[in-house]
Amino acid sequence: MSEQKKIESTDLLPIQENGKTYWRSLEHIAQTEEFQEFVHREFPAGASELTDPVTRRSFLGLMGASFALAGLGTGCVRRPEEKIVPYGKRPEDLVPGLPQFYATTMVLGDEVVGLVVEAHEGRPTKVEGNPLHPGSLGGTSAIHQGAILSLYDPDRTVRVLHEGKESDFPSLDAAFNERLEALARQRGRGLLIVHEPSRSPSFHALLERVRRQYPEATIVSWDPVAHNGTTEGARIAFGKAVEPVYSVAQADTIVAVEADLLGSGPHSLRYSREWASRREPDSPEGMNRLWAFEAVFTPTGAAADHRFRIGAGEAGAFLRHLAAALEQRGLQLPAGIAQRGDFDAKVTDALAKELLERRRGRTLIVVGRHEPAEVQAIAFALNHALGNTDRTVRYSPAFQPVEGRPDAGIRLAAEKLTKGEVDTVILLGGNPAYDAPSDLNFGEALGKAKHRFHLTWAPNETSALCEWVIPETHFLEEWGDAVAIDGTFSLVQPLIRPIWYGRSKLEVLSHIAGRPRKGYDIVRENFLATRGGEELWQRVLHDGVLEGSARFVEVELDEAAVAQAASKVARPDRESLKVVFRVDSKVYDGRFANNGWLQEMPEPLTKLTWTNGALVSPATAKRLGLQNTQRVRVEVGGRSLELGVWIQPGQADDTVAIALGYGRTHAGRVGNGRGANAYALRTGDALWLASGARLTPLSGKELMPTTQSHGFMEGRPIVREASLTEYKADPEFAKKMVEHPPLIPLWPEHEWIGQQWGMAIDLNRCIGCNGCVVACQAENNIPIVGPEQVRMGRAMHWLRIDRYYASTNPADPTDLSEPEVVHQPVSCQQCEHAPCENVCPVAATVHSLEGGLNDMVYNRCIGTRYCANNCPYKVRRFNFLDFHQKAGLPKVRQLAFNPDVTVRTRGVMEKCTYCVQRINAARRDAKVAGLDRVPDGVITPACAQACPTEAIVFGDITDPASRVSKRKKEARNYELLGELNTQPRTSYLARVRNPNPELVS
Repeated sequence: MSEQKKIESTDLLPIQENGKTYWRSLEHIAQTEEFQEFVHREFPAGASELTDPVTRRSFLGLMGASFALAGLGTGCVRRPEEKIVPYGKRPEDLVPGLPQFYATTMVLGDEVVGLVVEAHEGRPTKVEGNPLHPGSLGGTSAIHQGAILSLYDPDRTVRVLHEGKESDFPSLDAAFNERLEALARQRGRGLLIVHEPSRSPSFHALLERVRRQYPEATIVSWDPVAHNGTTEGARIAFGKAVEPVYSVAQADTIVAVEADLLGSGPHSLRYSREWASRREPDSPEGMNRLWAFEAVFTPTGAAADHRFRIGAGEAGAFLRHLAAALEQRGLQLPAGIAQRGDFDAKVTDALAKELLERRRGRTLIVVGRHEPAEVQAIAFALNHALGNTDRTVRYSPAFQPVEGRPDAGIRLAAEKLTKGEVDTVILLGGNPAYDAPSDLNFGEALGKAKHRFHLTWAPNETSALCEWVIPETHFLEEWGDAVAIDGTFSLVQPLIRPIWYGRSKLEVLSHIAGRPRKGYDIVRENFLATRGGEELWQRVLHDGVLEGSARFVEVELDEAAVAQAASKVARPDRESLKVVFRVDSKVYDGRFANNGWLQEMPEPLTKLTWTNGALVSPATAKRLGLQNTQRVRVEVGGRSLELGVWIQPGQADDTVAIALGYGRTHAGRVGNGRGANAYALRTGDALWLASGARLTPLSGKELMPTTQSHGFMEGRPIVREASLTEYKADPEFAKKMVEHPPLIPLWPEHEWIGQQWGMAIDLNRCIGCNGCVVACQAENNIPIVGPEQVRMGRAMHWLRIDRYYASTNPADPTDLSEPEVVHQPVSCQQCEHAPCENVCPVAATVHSLEGGLNDMVYNRCIGTRYCANNCPYKVRRFNFLDFHQKAGLPKVRQLAFNPDVTVRTRGVMEKCTYCVQRINAARRDAKVAGLDRVPDGVITPACAQACPTEAIVFGDITDPASRVSKRKKEARNYELLGELNTQPRTSYLARVRNPNPELVS
């Protein structure tokens, strides 16, 4: 039932020919005065004078972090010692002005992703995916793209600190060696080592040496967002710790139960690519069908053909209910796991029928990694019964699995600290004083240790409590190795010598083990001893990954153990208000809170920037009398937290979802004070779900910057979609959704010279992950503007992803309970008849004959903003403030800049250029090679290169054999606002859903 008053169709909220009404926010659907004022404002109001406190105080902090004030002078551009070459005789492969590329690996929890990093004369400037790595396949996420900014973060740990004062490495080493010698005499008694879980073979080899050297030491690991439910569930189901690895491309039906398969977690980039490969409606293999059952909206739920709400904590009960429906239709299951529940029988019966009608081994059931082991075991059993084992799901030996409770290690550490049993604590990374379960009071316990050493790449709440703080290297500055969940081995290679002379975890651990060495020597020695010889080492150095190193094992289901585990699964009380803790897609567990690119990136569904919020459903908000952004107090287990509320369509009722990683106090100038710290509510017994909560409305509203109404294109059919059945009946449906008289050009057609560039974006493939948004920002030197400027509509992103909701209730097009979602990337459309070109008084925006682009001539622009006023796509960005050139910022900020892209200043308009610098580089290379044309596929804009689903295709539209030309010839292709006769070079392929026929109204 709709929780909003139903309104009639208006110019701003039209009902389209497919019977759906698309809307972007609660304010949009309610047509509030504030929303209509924002929409009808042609462009943001003018900026204040330079004396405005925003530009003098907070600006310096934000822009400093944005543009990498990572050191003093030029000493921070240094190459790794192992590879340094004097430039008295320049290496043959180094040409000044031309970038070099090196393969490396980024490890984030259980996610291992191979990368290729671009460097300009020793300075890393851009991250791309490594096509050879199975965890990447060439795609990247927003967090990977943001790695460059973290490398040049001015608030990194820049020097050794002792008792909060500057020190040096000789003093540190003297104190460290003194403690280690004393501890060695006691066989390690009184020593506590807390490290982040590592997927590095070299790290664990060193850790074993440390254990032998200090046999009575306590060594534990802690990661606040780690999940061991899958490996513990595998112990139940198969009797051994293994990790499931999915073959999504082989699955005709995918069922995601509280699982963000496409949006986060190990191999999510690969899974996204494989899922997207089956979204072609004309493919002989047929489209796949994705079902999602979840309490809180995820990118996977947004991409699903069917998404249904289930209560928080009900994944296990739902799987047992589905098992009963399957068993009723004849599927043989372990006795005792099937149990009917209070779920929509029509939905589960249709799903069960579909799962059994598909070819055996062509389905897939995935459960979120945060779900308990018992729930994981049920999912393993269902996949096994459906014949999916060794087809759509294979199992790889778990790498250094954690047994028992995920907080067991940090709990043991806190107990020993509290009891005074620890003399010396060494923390290798992490921030447990901030993110450990709140019932442990870890920060207070840490103060009871006499000696406290913390290796960290950025100051944080834990380092503030430590005696010694050791600068840690960024992964782009260090050597290392890693094993992905499928067993694939890859190398971590430095692109630059440590800017602040930091040390890696491997180097510190080797020091503890009594044999200090450089990271390169540690990794190489371990590789030669366990993997292969020198020739293989050189090949892996080049490729970044060891081909063929993935490893899978056979499993045998223990039906009795699964049945026993299933009997422990009970549905939580539906009357209780529950709090769901979520890993944030931007700041992760909080470690990236000081990264301005990620903070300013809109969250995929809420479109919030710079903060988190208490997400509630419209029904829950109505019951409690809440308004968007209203301050509330969330109480659970005797703990409380105050923050702003955000009403989220499609969320389960009586559920409060809060993203982790905010509310930092020692993050840096960008991250401090952003949002609220959800860890304060989190205990060891309720790491992901807490029941019995209470939500109390407070007075006042919270500052919650959002971009969901930016770039609004009023009352026009922007997104176009149909069901697969409708598409088969009328493949040209997208072109027929807008009727208009014959289009008559007002100006002569442009003359085309040489190759002409265009783009096609497939809405069937876009999952709204924002990887393209941050990739564009990194490639094109786009500044951060800060939360106040975002609220005023001045975000500078050249590429935005519009998120639209559509009701699934035919009787009420404004029903908020279970909406569908469509994502649409929008940047400059590179119009042939560009409205912006005709109004610029100084010809600062002009049409290029060779290439056909809508070019910006920055040094002509006088800032009239007529072009922005005349752009129907709302994609032009104006520098209201001097985001790059403010006085007081050292010149070393240029370290983060792409030298191939002009840096803009105040009063200048800017927009997407199709990455013209890459086009020009490809033209030059083709000319040097004696080619008349740039071959298809050579030029890839930053957005397309980052996209994990290959939703964006770019190329020469005059070449009928190019990929983009073939895309534009497809029946689904349409032009955004084509009825305006702008003739955009960017076109879209309409979305086609593949719903189950039995559930189509």
